[in-house]
Amino acid sequence: MHNTKNNLIIGIANNYTFNDIKPFIISLRETGYNEDLVLFAETTDPTVKKNAHKYNITCIEYSAKYPFLFTVKNNDPILPPKSTKDFHLFSYRHIIYYQYLINNTQNYSHIMITDVRDVIFQANPFNWISDSNLHCFLEATGEKIKDDHAHNASWVKNALGEKTLTLIGNNPISCAGIVIGETTAIKDYITKMTNIIITNPNASGPTDQGLHNYLVHTDKLINMMLHKNNESPVLTIGRMPHGIIPLSHDKRFLNKDKSIPAILHQYDRHPDIDQRILKKYHSLPYRLKQLFKTIKKYKHNPRKILGSIKVFIKYGLI
Repeated sequence: MHNTKNNLIIGIANNYTFNDIKPFIISLRETGYNEDLVLFAETTDPTVKKNAHKYNITCIEYSAKYPFLFTVKNNDPILPPKSTKDFHLFSYRHIIYYQYLINNTQNYSHIMITDVRDVIFQANPFNWISDSNLHCFLEATGEKIKDDHAHNASWVKNALGEKTLTLIGNNPISCAGIVIGETTAIKDYITKMTNIIITNPNASGPTDQGLHNYLVHTDKLINMMLHKNNESPVLTIGRMPHGIIPLSHDKRFLNKDKSIPAILHQYDRHPDIDQRILKKYHSLPYRLKQLFKTIKKYKHNPRKILGSIKVFIKYGLI
């Protein structure tokens, strides 16, 4: 039987103007993806509202306090009616996704949960997927969780304790910023993430990637497939060396096997790629505004100012 259900992309766009998410929005629509896109914000920026109809964006606002999106029903299996926990955005975004998805999945075939500000699309993000799996993605490093003391190791340890870090610490790092899958698998994932955030007293902080890696590396997710970086539909470049990512003849970024990843993540951590994207998606007045903001930021550091001006000149931004 022909599947007539739509696909869905959801993310948080809190405190973002349209210019902040313009590369995400325009690159997505340029791929031909014309299905549902839902962005959540505490207060939707007026410039995002202005462009919502043009780019078919559903904007949903939430409260800054629990339960964030909807009043919790008495029979909800996970969420308590009230909570006094102090939830960080990285944690409560999963509660929002859970609240939305338990009420709005009947019309969807596959769902993508994604970061927004540092993501662009090079192809329709669902064209490669037709199975019933949950797809998670490794970051671009051979580094183990336990060895990234400043981030991933501390996230696991702070939220779940030293024993859990010992249990999963020898595994590679999976990024929580992008998860894609069939609706049932996504609901299973977001339900389990939310359950830990709600029930674990130490899991309400900015530790969601630690929780994500715990679920990924302890076989607690149904139909989960873990993809290596630089050879999958998601290219996460934050930890990759600068200057090594090749371009296709039509200026799309490539995996090491020359395949074109549908999604480029964490591009802003590479100044050359960030500036290339800035030039592609933003006007000259906006680029000049960004330069002036940089100059103001480093007004007491002439070397930083000069360096920023050189970067802008090098990439033809001014």
